[in-house]
Amino acid sequence: MCEILKELGAVTERMRAMETRLKDSETRLTDSEIRLKVSEIRLADSESRLKESETRLTDSETRLKVSETRLTDSEIQILELKNKGKVKLKN
Repeated sequence: MCEILKELGAVTERMRAMETRLKDSETRLTDSEIRLKVSEIRLADSESRLKESETRLTDSETRLKVSETRLTDSEIQILELKNKGKVKLKN
């Protein structure tokens, strides 16, 4: 009977150790899942900031094109005015 009790105690102790290891594994898994979710949120934030930056870049490029067009138009007007001045002087 004593041997059976000793063996039962040993089995119980092994079960407790296994339960502890299982709980530790579950805790590590939960921690990993939390880190994964945080990483996913950070990735989504980074992607959002990237899209905003791309939009700002596109807007800047559009403004640059408008400015270049205005500059070209101004240069043309200056040339036209210079040519008008030359024409007046010849008359």
